[in-house]
Amino acid sequence: TGMKQAATEPAFLDTDRASYAVLITDGKETCGSDAVTEQTIKTMHDTAGVPTFVIGFGTGVDPAQMDKFAVAGGVPAGGGTSKYYDASDQASLDAALSTIAKSTLSCTYSLDSVPPNPSEIFVFFDNVTKVPRDIVNGWEYDIAKNQIVFYGPACDSLKNGIVKDVDIVFGCDEP
Repeated sequence: TGMKQAATEPAFLDTDRASYAVLITDGKETCGSDAVTEQTIKTMHDTAGVPTFVIGFGTGVDPAQMDKFAVAGGVPAGGGTSKYYDASDQASLDAALSTIAKSTLSCTYSLDSVPPNPSEIFVFFDNVTKVPRDIVNGWEYDIAKNQIVFYGPACDSLKNGIVKDVDIVFGCDEP
């Protein structure tokens, strides 16, 4: 039922950003059919371009079915024998969600407006740290796409959740 509802989510129609679904379940389908759920996940991935990450949480998980869901979703877990994220306790659930978050976070930020002067763009992390304009260790402006792209340690800091706030400022060298 949850995946059927997710498949109708209007936000998944937004083509300006990538969309993902996460299925966290403690076992087999109770109000429907595993085959219908699997097909819904596959259709979301193949037709709508929405991958589904699958997390088995708790002790009642059916590993064979969870693997089928994960394959249908297009983003099976890396490493280990399971294709789904096996989370038998809170710590492993946190680890699975962290891994998924890192794989879905982008180092590209689309700007709402075109900067008046592309040479006067300034970027700050957490209202303090000025990030250098540098394609190895900082960021660069892609004028054709009107995007800021982060590289190296700056990108890593975003993906690892170290940075909580990004300020992109036009014309003023202050956050």
